[in-house]
Amino acid sequence: MCMCVRACVCACVHAYDIMYVCVCIFLWQRAAFKLFPDLQGFALSNVASVDTRAALQRHFSALSQQTLHDIASHLHLVERDSSPLELRVLLELMVREHERRQSQLEAINAMPLYPTEEILWDVNIVPSEYYNGESECW
Repeated sequence: MCMCVRACVCACVHAYDIMYVCVCIFLWQRAAFKLFPDLQGFALSNVASVDTRAALQRHFSALSQQTLHDIASHLHLVERDSSPLELRVLLELMVREHERRQSQLEAINAMPLYPTEEILWDVNIVPSEYYNGESECW
């Protein structure tokens, strides 16, 4: 499957949807199996086992800077003819693009049900510009 199809599929799916990550990793695994023999372990792994930040860093950190640049240019993350970026920048680019993101439902469920004392007294969250302390609530 060509990378043009990958770009179309990834562009059509919402960026924070978990299916986006699964589809992109699956298509990237197929391309890695065919084009990059250094990534055979990544290509043959289960999608759920390689969509975390630690797993992606483990697979990509063993590669050279030129190989990472070739992979990033193949995925249209950098220009093919551009000068190679630093190794840590390329690694972060690859990990950020393919790591599983926290869903909105998980983020909401992680929040407290009732406000904490820090939230109540934080003027950035609960503005007090209209309250001067002189008026009563009744």
